[in-house]
Amino acid sequence: MNDIVFQCGKSFKEVERILVKNIYSGFLEGVADQKINQHLVQQFLKDVEDSSVNQKPHLFLQKNKSGDECSALPAYACALSLRSNEPANNPNYLMSVATFVWFQHQNPLTDGFEIVDLAKTLCWKDVAKDLNW
Repeated sequence: MNDIVFQCGKSFKEVERILVKNIYSGFLEGVADQKINQHLVQQFLKDVEDSSVNQKPHLFLQKNKSGDECSALPAYACALSLRSNEPANNPNYLMSVATFVWFQHQNPLTDGFEIVDLAKTLCWKDVAKDLNW
């Protein structure tokens, strides 16, 4: 994976945790449904949040280009946790962490993680939470 560089210049080479899930695994092929899509997004967020370090994940959810509310989600749900050994905002803490969730069409394990580009739109101090060990 390429370095993850935020808008403010903060850069990461190492990843704390990655989770990738085929979002429609176990579903029969059919028509996309907005309620099911919302449920799938919320369930994935809950699963990630339950395993994250004291914080809600930052969600990147792109609008449908077609404007169709019921179009299918991208096939892959992805979550990535990053940790810095420096605080983002409060010097009284020892480190900062952030977790990100996004959905992408191509397989991230073979085609790359879109977070590399998405992170360029954010500043680390705006999304990270400061913690102690």
